[in-house]
Amino acid sequence: MISKKIKVVKTTPFDEEGTLLTIEEFRLRYGYICAVCDSDEELVDYIQTYTSHPALRQTKQFTVSEWFKVEEIPVNRFEIGDWIWHEIAKKAFIVKKQTMGKDWNPNYVSFEAANELKETFKRKATEEEIKHYNLVEFCAKTVLIGPYKCYYWNNEWKQLSGIRLIITKYLNFSKELLNISTLTADSATINTTFVVRPSGLQVGCRLVTHSEILLIAKELCLIP
Repeated sequence: MISKKIKVVKTTPFDEEGTLLTIEEFRLRYGYICAVCDSDEELVDYIQTYTSHPALRQTKQFTVSEWFKVEEIPVNRFEIGDWIWHEIAKKAFIVKKQTMGKDWNPNYVSFEAANELKETFKRKATEEEIKHYNLVEFCAKTVLIGPYKCYYWNNEWKQLSGIRLIITKYLNFSKELLNISTLTADSATINTTFVVRPSGLQVGCRLVTHSEILLIAKELCLIP
């Protein structure tokens, strides 16, 4: 997509040389150059060719093109943070600045690719598509959980399989612990209550805490 703007070639009482103005801004500052009834197309053509409209034709004594120039400015279709739809992969991606390593998630697409690959990215994603393909960070940003796919970081992003089954088994184990968790001492003088709590999951050298597992379970809609 191309946007036309008017560049100030020589410094005027209103703008410094090199200033870029939208057509609307140009009309506000230099309304005496063209009539209100003249279209934007006529104004642009006037600056470019001097002949767009009989009332706008320039004279030999003064040519508006000495002071102003029309420039075509590419307009980005998508901005950083936009969710867009991949027409080939049929997936939603979020537009980000290009980075390396762990900070570049599997559902990211670069700003440059989003705006250059016009046949691949044609539209923004819907709210439902965003919800389905969103990835939420856990475990110090080393685990990404989403309803479509889950990933973990091991020098690169790898797909995490069986996460729903593992979390479900853990939740069932937690329920069993709660059923036997309260042990009260027989002594009347030492009325102590002992509570057994699940400590989490040990994955390699990393401990995923019980509270974080519950957050993951909520993200996976395994618990309310």
